[in-house]
Amino acid sequence: MATTSLAWIIPTNNVRTTTRRISNSPLYSPSTTALYQQQQEESATTTSTTYTPDECAAIQAALPSPLIDAHGNVLDNAQTIASLVQGQRVALYFAAGWSRDCRELDFMLAQYRSALKDSQQPIQLIYVPSDKSQEEQLARMQELGLEVGVPLGETADALKKKYGVWPDAEVDKFGGVVRERVDDGEFVVGDEEVEAVQGVEQGGEETDQASSDIVAAFEAGVTPAEVFPKPTIEDDSGRRSGIPAFVVLDNKGEEFCFLNTERDSITALADWPLDDLQGHW
Repeated sequence: MATTSLAWIIPTNNVRTTTRRISNSPLYSPSTTALYQQQQEESATTTSTTYTPDECAAIQAALPSPLIDAHGNVLDNAQTIASLVQGQRVALYFAAGWSRDCRELDFMLAQYRSALKDSQQPIQLIYVPSDKSQEEQLARMQELGLEVGVPLGETADALKKKYGVWPDAEVDKFGGVVRERVDDGEFVVGDEEVEAVQGVEQGGEETDQASSDIVAAFEAGVTPAEVFPKPTIEDDSGRRSGIPAFVVLDNKGEEFCFLNTERDSITALADWPLDDLQGHW
């Protein structure tokens, strides 16, 4: 049975981030977009599908719809969609570029994905955005190297409500209780005070937290959640967590397991049942 250890996932200060850019914005370079498209085309030509047309149609029906690529193009071809998940473990990734918690996870998540690919356990993440605009969503998908997501707006909102995952910044839209920071370094959830975690999002704005806090946690042999516990959400809104969070899908498109990385950081991914064939597409 193949297993993947999380022991090596320790963030450093020498993180190199490559941002691929979208062509419909004057802020971005067309040359990098062309390179990204070339890489995707090369990947598509080297990947062959063994699915029948009926199987491709069933896979398309099992996944959220519509799906988009990292340039905002709608993916409506069943064979193309099937090829994106073939041989993969699939999860919905609820996140946003403005969230400090999501940013803190980036480097460790990239290392986790790379290690799984090397160990023949690749994962495909479907990005469910809480970004402020579609442009920010697409830039974020390209930055993370994510091939597929759902559009910001109605589709993303339906998934957030279905699976009970949205940030404090969207409480006004979906319901729930905002975890507010108070002067003495604690959070207030309703009438209950809980220990604060640095870096919580407030109304879509980031608060300060150096990545060294998480580095120190790992070096001390404890998880960031143990150092900076974030309160578990318990209210009548149906909300299970804020962002980032993962909902792993089985090969029928149903929820397989829930990974609360907002609360437990990267260590939550250790609970992904990678070897269970029910989660293999």
